[in-house]
Amino acid sequence: MTNLAIVCAGILIATVIVRAVMTVVYWRNTQSTEVSAAVPDPAPKVCIHMPVRGVDAYLRQTIQSLLDQDYPNFEVRIIVDSSESDEWEIIQQTVRDLHTNRVTVSELVRRSPTCSLVCNAILQFVDEIGDDCELVALCDSDMVVPRNWLREMVAGMADPNVGSTLGNRWYMAPTAGWGTLVRYLWNVISNIQGWHHGILWSGSACLRVKDIHRANLPALWATAMIEDVLLKDALARIGLRLHYVPELIVINREEIPLGQCIRFLTRQMFWTLTYAKGTFAIQAFAALALPSTIALLALLPLGVYLGNWTVAGWSATALLLQIAVATTTVVMLETRVRRMMRRRGELVTPFPAAAIWKMPFAIVLTQLIGCCSILATRFIRTVRWRGVAYQIDGPFNVRLTADERTESGSLIAAGGQSVEH
Repeated sequence: MTNLAIVCAGILIATVIVRAVMTVVYWRNTQSTEVSAAVPDPAPKVCIHMPVRGVDAYLRQTIQSLLDQDYPNFEVRIIVDSSESDEWEIIQQTVRDLHTNRVTVSELVRRSPTCSLVCNAILQFVDEIGDDCELVALCDSDMVVPRNWLREMVAGMADPNVGSTLGNRWYMAPTAGWGTLVRYLWNVISNIQGWHHGILWSGSACLRVKDIHRANLPALWATAMIEDVLLKDALARIGLRLHYVPELIVINREEIPLGQCIRFLTRQMFWTLTYAKGTFAIQAFAALALPSTIALLALLPLGVYLGNWTVAGWSATALLLQIAVATTTVVMLETRVRRMMRRRGELVTPFPAAAIWKMPFAIVLTQLIGCCSILATRFIRTVRWRGVAYQIDGPFNVRLTADERTESGSLIAAGGQSVEH
């Protein structure tokens, strides 16, 4: 038992050290200049793409934030899943209330079963934009963006060798439910890993229209499940790279129950491991950290009960080191994000008091759930996402099997393990 504790503690300590090094490298290379990006003259026209299916909690605020940009030349194109849905009326009413002519709202008419509805929407968007559009910005319907969002995106694309900007989201919910806290901690890690691996998030993606066609992205989207993670490799094939922009951190204030959080994390990891190359390290961490953490959680009380203080000591040391490094990472990045938010004039809410005493337990819980989610992706063949079921037999072998808005009865399960929204 002593040897087992030493081995498991050594493995966990090694993974913690590697993560600490990754954090330091990320921290040193992603400092914000704290200087507002200049608007090019003339300012290239940007078309913002926002697909909508379902009523997100901050849908109205998202539209308003897009129209409040401090960038002069842009339009917003919203593609709604159905003109008979609740979100259609909410969007139409919001646009009327804002008295704007920058927004075009259309219904999703392209519904090929060989790709997701999200990819159908972006293909329809690319077909609809005018010849005067030079840049495309992608926006999710649940993200309230800062006023400098477009300005920073366009500035990041000034280098002709840059194919897309790179940023991420940051969760700042007012409460500290277990699901909300686990997702928050997972996202802290994903910001670091996303930068190291170039894992692109649609909420910070900006593309040149000409590069979309040069990289043959429409052909990829036509058989894919998501539109963003695959961009890095597609752009690299035409000699373009991603450019990280610190100001492209978008705040999300939504809460989430633990059960839904687990499904969300599993789905996010499934997209990453399916479409991003070079993610062996992420899988290796899961394969090493999960059994080591579980073993040490069992060995610690067992060692105390048996009076084996060597076992208890090694177990406690490794687990406490994991908590200490994770807590330090959270404090560092949370402080940086809050400083950036104040600079952007955004509302900064107090860190939930309940999160402080929950943090040590939530760190271990996040580790376990995150690792289990990564391992579970090996067995997923069906994804249910916002009431739509997809059979996924490979990155570009996708089949829509059911849609609750167009078919009666329950969703059709296409076999294999599934993950829901």
